[in-house]
Formats: sequence, structure tokens, C-alpha cells
Amino acid sequence: MPRIVRDTLVTLREVALAWGPFALIALALLVAAYFVLDPTPPRRVVLATGPERSAYDEFGKRYAADLKRYGLEVVLKPSRGSFENLRLLRDAKHEVDFAFVQGGSSEAERLVDED
Repeated sequence: MPRIVRDTLVTLREVALAWGPFALIALALLVAAYFVLDPTPPRRVVLATGPERSAYDEFGKRYAADLKRYGLEVVLKPSRGSFENLRLLRDAKHEVDFAFVQGGSSEAERLVDED
């Protein structure tokens, strides 16, 4: 066997012995992080809409139908409107993921709370 081939093989073996354990540990940490952190998006979300037979309610039904094609279940939560939707979003115990809110509602809510 020529000397250059023998030296190259020895060098590759030494690199594999030196860095192999680190590569295996890194791979194991990546796999563990994947399972612990669960990077997949949720398959079920709660959408606060509005009063029954309102525009928000209709939009919610359309969103639910469109997202169902992608395997996402949308649970519609009726509410009294934009102000209540904001409160549901801010309150963690209601577990609302998304809501329809009219533009400027947070400013109007702040003004109402000050009075």
C-alpha cells in the first residue's frame, strides 16, 4: 500500500475516533430537542368570532372551512364583538388563539376604561 494512502486512512480513522463521539452527542441532542420542544404547529385552534349571524361569525365559518383542507381544526367561539374578543385574547384562562378585532378597538377600549 502506498505511503500517502496509508497516511490518509490513518488520518481519517483518527478524525473519526476524535470527533465521532461529539457528532453522536450533537445528533442525540438535536433529536431530543426536537421531541422536547415540539416544533410542529398546533392542529386545533380557537377563534373568537362575534354574535351569531354576524359578519365575524360568517368569516369564522369561512376560515374554518378553508383551514380544514390543510388539516387544521378551527373551533369557533361566539362572543359579543370586538371588545370582548380583545379581552378573550388577553385573558389566558379563556384559551383563545385568534380573534376578529375591529381596527382601533384597543384604543377605544382604553378610552372607555379611563372614564
